[in-house]
Formats: sequence, C-alpha cells, structure tokens
Amino acid sequence: MRTNKKTVKLLSEIDSIIEDIQVRSILINDKTINLLFSEKITPILLDLRTIIEIENFFYIDIKEKINNCVALTSEIVDLNPKFSSIYSRIRILRETILLIIK
Repeated sequence: MRTNKKTVKLLSEIDSIIEDIQVRSILINDKTINLLFSEKITPILLDLRTIIEIENFFYIDIKEKINNCVALTSEIVDLNPKFSSIYSRIRILRETILLIIK
C-alpha cells in the first residue's frame, strides 16, 4: 500500500478525533450522546478511515458518509455544546476529504 503525506495526515486526524470522542464520552457520561457516538459517528469515521487507507475513493459514498457524520455531530452539539470542538474538527475533516477526492 502506498500512502502519501495527505493520506497519512488524514488517517492520523481521524484516529485523533475517535480518541477524543472516546475520552469525552467517558467524562460526560451521557447515555444519549454516548449512543450517538458509539453507534453512529464512530462507525462512520472508521468506515471513512478504511476507505481512505485503501484509497478507494468513490465520491458519492464518501460525501454521504462525511455529511452524515457532520449532521449527527451537530445534533450532539445541540445536546451538549462542550462537543463543539469535535464538531469543528469533523467539519474541517469533511472539507479536507472533499478537496482530496475532487
């Protein structure tokens, strides 16, 4: 597998976001937020990570996944504004991914 610097940086950012989500979920201890993260957002991020890692860029699939992730994270911020930094990071991740796959 060949990986370029952009791919490595993207993978690292996704890993970092997932780690941050895990830590904050433990600290907040809110069942609704934890369910959204564990059952929706984290699986999407892991799917995106796999797609990026194997460089299987299918524009519509990736765009749908990252937009869904942003929307779900927005719902979490509505429930608890302390997650706004994760929301911002996921929005930046979306922009970066969309620029790469164009």
